[in-house]
Amino acid sequence: MKKISVTFTLLLSIILILSACKGVEQEQESQGSEPETKTKNDEVAQKTEKQNDEEGSEFHTEIPSIKKISADGLNIVLDNSYQEICWNDCDDDRTYNYPDIHSGDVEVGDSILIDWRDMKPSPTEIILIQVNSSGEEISKKNINTDSSTLNIQVGEEEIGKQYAIQFIWKDGEQLKGHSMLNYKLK
Repeated sequence: MKKISVTFTLLLSIILILSACKGVEQEQESQGSEPETKTKNDEVAQKTEKQNDEEGSEFHTEIPSIKKISADGLNIVLDNSYQEICWNDCDDDRTYNYPDIHSGDVEVGDSILIDWRDMKPSPTEIILIQVNSSGEEISKKNINTDSSTLNIQVGEEEIGKQYAIQFIWKDGEQLKGHSMLNYKLK
């Protein structure tokens, strides 16, 4: 009787182990097939974006980068806010409310590097705007679009201020697209 009990226990243990192994195999198989589904979905999304690009109906461009380059050579992404204002449905009278954003920590002697080389199509106009705490524009300065970067040296006068970079796309005189990169220095 004792021999049957031990055999039964051993047999039951083997069945439990085998069923656990089978469950793990099934779970791994289902996880293994998931990326294929995601890849297929990604391909559909890419095709849709490509079709939209060809039709010109959607705004598809890379976001410009903004980095703080400290005196010791470290490159750190600076806190910022980027917003696409309009594309293909723009008018010159569109108003923009500058958001109150988190300040990026800087020190005198650091520099801010803004890079828009990956924006396709390239903007036709770029404007640096200083904004006061009420969200009103204090000053505007046109930036040369022959270059794809802007390097701003941080001095005492820049600390504590908010800025925006306005990217504008035009077809002749017609406004085609508009986006804004906002950042604040602390």
